[in-house]
Amino acid sequence: MVCNPTNEAPWTTVEDTRLGGCAIVLLRHAFALPWAHFLYAQGDDEEVLAFWTTHELVIRGSGLRALLADFASQRLAAIFETPRTARFGQVGPVIAEIDITKVEED
Repeated sequence: MVCNPTNEAPWTTVEDTRLGGCAIVLLRHAFALPWAHFLYAQGDDEEVLAFWTTHELVIRGSGLRALLADFASQRLAAIFETPRTARFGQVGPVIAEIDITKVEED
Protein backbone atom coordinates (compact mmCIF):
# COMPACT_ATOMS: atom_id res chain seq x y z
CA MET A 1 0.00 0.00 0.00
CA VAL A 2 1.34 3.43 -0.89
CA CYS A 3 0.70 6.36 1.40
CA ASN A 4 0.84 10.13 1.52
CA PRO A 5 2.59 11.78 4.51
CA THR A 6 0.67 15.05 4.12
CA ASN A 7 -2.77 13.39 3.79
CA GLU A 8 -3.55 15.93 1.04
CA ALA A 9 -4.59 14.95 -2.46
CA PRO A 10 -1.76 14.97 -5.04
CA TRP A 11 -3.94 17.03 -7.37
CA THR A 12 -5.27 20.57 -7.27
CA THR A 13 -8.73 21.83 -8.16
CA VAL A 14 -10.32 25.22 -8.70
CA GLU A 15 -13.83 25.64 -7.29
CA ASP A 16 -15.05 28.92 -8.73
CA THR A 17 -14.29 28.65 -12.42
CA ARG A 18 -13.98 26.20 -15.26
CA LEU A 19 -10.46 25.68 -16.44
CA GLY A 20 -9.21 25.52 -20.01
CA GLY A 21 -6.95 22.55 -19.32
CA CYS A 22 -5.26 20.26 -16.84
CA ALA A 23 -1.51 19.98 -16.16
CA ILE A 24 -0.14 16.45 -15.78
CA VAL A 25 3.08 16.86 -13.77
CA LEU A 26 5.40 13.86 -13.89
CA LEU A 27 8.65 13.65 -11.98
CA ARG A 28 10.74 14.58 -15.03
CA HIS A 29 8.38 16.50 -17.34
CA ALA A 30 4.83 17.80 -17.69
CA PHE A 31 1.91 17.91 -20.13
CA ALA A 32 -1.02 20.29 -20.49
CA LEU A 33 -4.20 18.72 -21.83
CA PRO A 34 -7.22 20.86 -22.82
CA TRP A 35 -10.59 20.10 -21.23
CA ALA A 36 -12.18 20.75 -24.65
CA HIS A 37 -10.68 17.41 -25.79
CA PHE A 38 -11.62 15.45 -22.64
CA LEU A 39 -13.89 12.45 -23.26
CA TYR A 40 -14.35 10.54 -19.98
CA ALA A 41 -12.69 8.93 -16.96
CA GLN A 42 -13.29 5.64 -15.17
CA GLY A 43 -11.68 3.66 -12.38
CA ASP A 44 -11.55 2.85 -8.69
CA ASP A 45 -9.38 3.55 -5.62
CA GLU A 46 -6.24 2.03 -7.18
CA GLU A 47 -6.45 2.98 -10.86
CA VAL A 48 -8.07 5.79 -12.84
CA LEU A 49 -8.16 5.92 -16.63
CA ALA A 50 -8.85 9.23 -18.34
CA PHE A 51 -9.34 9.70 -22.06
CA TRP A 52 -8.85 12.76 -24.24
CA THR A 53 -9.18 12.74 -28.03
CA THR A 54 -5.39 13.10 -28.22
CA HIS A 55 -4.08 11.20 -25.16
CA GLU A 56 -4.86 8.34 -22.78
CA LEU A 57 -3.91 8.68 -19.15
CA VAL A 58 -3.49 5.83 -16.63
CA ILE A 59 -3.06 6.85 -13.00
CA ARG A 60 -2.15 4.22 -10.40
CA GLY A 61 -1.89 4.60 -6.64
CA SER A 62 -4.24 4.53 -3.68
CA GLY A 63 -7.22 6.59 -2.54
CA LEU A 64 -7.97 7.72 -6.10
CA ARG A 65 -11.78 7.43 -6.06
CA ALA A 66 -12.14 11.16 -5.26
CA LEU A 67 -10.11 11.93 -8.37
CA LEU A 68 -12.99 10.60 -10.51
CA ALA A 69 -15.37 13.21 -9.11
CA ASP A 70 -12.81 15.91 -9.85
CA PHE A 71 -12.50 14.65 -13.43
CA ALA A 72 -16.30 14.79 -13.75
CA SER A 73 -16.36 18.43 -12.67
CA GLN A 74 -13.48 19.30 -15.06
CA ARG A 75 -12.02 21.58 -12.41
CA LEU A 76 -8.71 19.75 -12.04
CA ALA A 77 -5.91 22.27 -12.40
CA ALA A 78 -3.01 19.81 -12.01
CA ILE A 79 -2.25 16.17 -11.23
CA PHE A 80 1.11 15.40 -9.61
CA GLU A 81 3.04 12.14 -9.64
CA THR A 82 4.12 11.49 -6.03
CA PRO A 83 7.90 11.12 -5.52
CA ARG A 84 8.88 7.66 -4.32
CA THR A 85 10.24 8.98 -1.01
CA ALA A 86 6.85 10.50 -0.15
CA ARG A 87 4.80 7.32 -0.75
CA PHE A 88 5.31 5.49 2.54
CA GLY A 89 4.35 5.93 6.18
CA GLN A 90 1.02 7.76 6.33
CA VAL A 91 -2.53 7.51 4.97
CA GLY A 92 -4.16 9.50 2.17
CA PRO A 93 -4.36 9.61 -1.60
CA VAL A 94 -1.15 8.89 -3.51
CA ILE A 95 -0.36 8.84 -7.20
CA ALA A 96 2.40 6.28 -7.57
CA GLU A 97 2.51 6.15 -11.36
CA ILE A 98 1.16 8.12 -14.29
CA ASP A 99 1.34 6.72 -17.82
CA ILE A 100 0.39 9.05 -20.64
CA THR A 101 0.11 7.80 -24.20
CA LYS A 102 -0.56 9.77 -27.35
CA VAL A 103 -3.51 8.40 -29.33
CA GLU A 104 -2.39 7.39 -32.81
CA GLU A 105 -4.35 8.90 -35.68
CA ASP A 106 -5.66 6.51 -38.32
